[in-house]
Amino acid sequence: MFFPLSNLTEIDSQEELRHILCDEKYRFLNFLGKILPFLPNDCSQELARASHRLGLNLLRALAQEDPGNIFVSPFSIANALAMLLCGAREETASEINEVLEFQDISEENLRTSFDLLLSSLEKCSESYTVECANAAAVQEDFCVKDEYRKVLEESFHAALFKENFADEKAVAHINDWIKGKTHRMISHFLDSLDPTIVLVLLNAVYFKGTWEHQFQKSNTYLQRFYNNGDENSPKEVDMMHLKEEFFYFENETYQALMLPYQGEDIVMLILLPRSKQGLAELENQLPPTFYEDLLEEMEDVKVKVSLPRFRVEYCKSLKESLQFLGMRRAFGSDANLSGINKTLDL
Repeated sequence: MFFPLSNLTEIDSQEELRHILCDEKYRFLNFLGKILPFLPNDCSQELARASHRLGLNLLRALAQEDPGNIFVSPFSIANALAMLLCGAREETASEINEVLEFQDISEENLRTSFDLLLSSLEKCSESYTVECANAAAVQEDFCVKDEYRKVLEESFHAALFKENFADEKAVAHINDWIKGKTHRMISHFLDSLDPTIVLVLLNAVYFKGTWEHQFQKSNTYLQRFYNNGDENSPKEVDMMHLKEEFFYFENETYQALMLPYQGEDIVMLILLPRSKQGLAELENQLPPTFYEDLLEEMEDVKVKVSLPRFRVEYCKSLKESLQFLGMRRAFGSDANLSGINKTLDL
């Protein structure tokens, strides 16, 4: 997980992070980083790295539209777009490929890699829960090619179910599917559906974990909290405190800290800009390989951490952001999705 924060406070030495006091501007990228070190083939690793790059690109695009909190799951978005990609052809496929940065992965390797990735997530862990589910809701009189149905089922582990999108029950069925796959964390997703829709591709990711080093209630108390770095308008909020050894890195631009979950192969990565107003600058400066580079640089350091208790909810259409990144034809009447349906009824 990638968690850049703006307006965190000072460090007094390389060995001790005094306080992490963040403002109300959060950037969350759920990278599902456990996958990367344990993937069984090179193509799967490239797919995971491409997911990281997609996350950064989407974060920057969304930040231009919305200066507030952002919560994005690049792996989830990559799943849905990859399902679409397997049914796209010609320029439509090329644009999706470029946004996903899958140009160096053949379609066969792409399918195999998603199968391996999703299979790795299905393995149970006693320490945490990670679940990723794909599905396709299909208009009851819409004919999906057998080849495409096979790709969804075998490569993306996707369930296919027929719906009458003119019936409001279809919305309830999709909402129920998402509610079930997210363990009720997302209880309502759709309000309505355009009755002309013939196919809805769905992805849901659920994660539940416990910190390896837990914040104690007895060490949680009120402290000042600065909104967007504004020192003239502090708020009193519950701050959680902890002092432990964590993987840590700093340079002239930012500080980085990894908070591990139990099991130690899933972490929350926190980035702290040096400047109170430096979040946007940091987001724009991060190189495509920053995640892999950072892992090479981080070292075990004794750190004193202070974080606010927080809850973030986020809902956003990605249409404009994906178009900004270059995926335009898929949203137009000239989209070529002939790999899904013979008669081009999309």
